[in-house]
Parts: sequence; C-alpha cells; structure tokens
Amino acid sequence: MNNIRVVLAESDATLIYDLKTIISDDDMLCLAGEASDGETAWNIIESTQPDVVITELLIPRIDGLTLVEKINNSNILKKKPKIIVTSTMSSEAIVRETIKLGVSYFVMKPYNAECIVSRAKKISYSIEHFSPMVVSAESVINEYISKFGIPEKLKGYVYLNDAIVKVMMDDSMLYGVTKILYPEVAKKYRSTAVRVEKAIRHAIEVAWKKKSLDMRKEYYGYDTEKFDKRPTNSEFIARAVRELKIAE
Repeated sequence: MNNIRVVLAESDATLIYDLKTIISDDDMLCLAGEASDGETAWNIIESTQPDVVITELLIPRIDGLTLVEKINNSNILKKKPKIIVTSTMSSEAIVRETIKLGVSYFVMKPYNAECIVSRAKKISYSIEHFSPMVVSAESVINEYISKFGIPEKLKGYVYLNDAIVKVMMDDSMLYGVTKILYPEVAKKYRSTAVRVEKAIRHAIEVAWKKKSLDMRKEYYGYDTEKFDKRPTNSEFIARAVRELKIAE
C-alpha cells in the first residue's frame, strides 16, 4: 500500500513542526509539502496531488475556504484529496459553510497534533462516504471535566473549561494563574479574578467529595499522602492540559 501523501497549510511554525515530526515518524505517511500561506499551498497541491490536505482556515493570501473551493473546482487534480480544516473560530456560519464544501473534519484549535494525523489516516483509508465531523476543543474539555464529576450547573465548570483552553493555547499562563489566567477568564464573563478562583475551587471540591477512595487512588496513583487532599486549581488545570494534549 502506498504512503498517504499529506500537504500542510499552516501559518503557525510550532504546529507545522509538530505535525511534520509526527508524519516523518509514521511509516504510513509521507509529507508531500508544507506552506505558510494558501497560495503556496495551492501550488504544492496541484503539483503533488496529495491524499490529504490539512489547512488552517485563516491562512494568509488565500484563506482556507478559498483553498477548499479551488480544490473542489480543479480539473488538474486526478483525485480530490480529503481535507481537514483547523480554526480558532467556531461560529455556526463558518462551520456550516466549511462543512458544506465537503471537508472531512473541522477541528477547533488548540488541537493535539497526533490526533489530527490519526484522523488524516482514518479518512484517507475510508472507502465509504465519510460524514463530515466538527471536533471542538471545548467539547473534549467538557467531557474531561464531566468525567471528573464536576456538575455542569456550577459556574466553576464553565470557568474551568475556559481556563484549560487558554492554558492549552499558552502554557505560560500556568505560571501566572492568579495574575494572568483568572483575570483573563473573568474578563470574558464580566466577573472578577477572585470569583473565578473561588468558583473553580468550589467545583473541584464538590467533585472530590463525591469520589471514592479507589477513584482518588486512580487520580493520584500511588501517592497515598494525597488521597484525602483535593487537587488545587492549578494542579487540576495543569493535569487536564497534560492529559488532553497526549490523548488520542
């Protein structure tokens, strides 16, 4: 079976590096080309005839939607590549328009690079019609928080979600939780840093009290001294970010 040829169209140098590293380490994949703008990406796509294109929505010169349209309308491409679009924007209109163009995935940033590459392989080998999917960072984080046992009705649930998203995008915020992270979350909800901190702490406390000893052991491993101590806000956020970044 031939390797899956992938073209990357992404302006974020760090993401490009992460994706290239994963692709180069995978025997099933081959990097056909990379570009930091849509016009260069289109030229690469025309010349390399890739199997999968991973493109940023707000890429310079030719944006992601225009790039997808050019792919759809091309008479040069022998086979239309499967397309994954990534974006920091999640308005219903944008998602609807993107899906309408026939992309396989619309993925919200921040995302896990390994997960994106895994999806690229999945859609490439899919013989039957592949229904478009929207993968939201918020929905994945919501699932993580709910699994921990934090009720959705609590304000801390919402604040935690936003805090985790912000740290996933900029992990330096973990070094300024009180002075940077909480005020940033508070600004969005017209609250205060103190209220955000208290609401998150309360949410974690509520969930922790409900957890059995076995569940606490699962959370802290073999560190028996911590079984009766709930995670601090910073500990919970840091752990969530770490686990979500390595999750498939």
